[in-house]
Amino acid sequence: MRTRTGKIARLPAPIRLELNRRLDNGALGSDLVQWLNSLPEVHQVLAERYAGHPITDDNLSQWRHGGFRDWLLSEERRIRLRELDSQHPQLDPDQRAGCLTQGMENRLALELTEELERISAMKASDERSLKLRRLSVAICRLQDARTGERRVRLLEAKAAAARQASAFQARQHRAHSDLPGPSRTKH
Repeated sequence: MRTRTGKIARLPAPIRLELNRRLDNGALGSDLVQWLNSLPEVHQVLAERYAGHPITDDNLSQWRHGGFRDWLLSEERRIRLRELDSQHPQLDPDQRAGCLTQGMENRLALELTEELERISAMKASDERSLKLRRLSVAICRLQDARTGERRVRLLEAKAAAARQASAFQARQHRAHSDLPGPSRTKH
């Protein structure tokens, strides 16, 4: 996401947030332009940076196709994160940490899928190739992380099995050495 530099992008964050919410709720552009130009904070920014020229329908249209779309994507991501987090509220902290790791991997996979869709729509083949290579690297890193996590779980399972086998052998040895008579082992 690139940094926005237009009139609306320079407004204070609470005003941009309210504007985005109003756009999301279907407010009319002309009403929004009138509302923005009536705010003292907007007057101040316009006076300092734009020689007092008011916000126009064109400024709002540019925001709608840029900053507002960025905000919508950000909101969708926040909602997905909340959904992922809410899937595991009943787990104890140790289990939850593993699920959150899985949740983060799932989120990353969704992000990569979204990026692949954006790349597929690109017209410039050189730029598309470059972005596909970068995306491939990201996918490989995700797979490496999953493989590493599985390797750790396998090692932990092997260590637990070895401890159980050792404990079983120790119990067997004690049971055998406690037998009376000639079958008793010497120490």
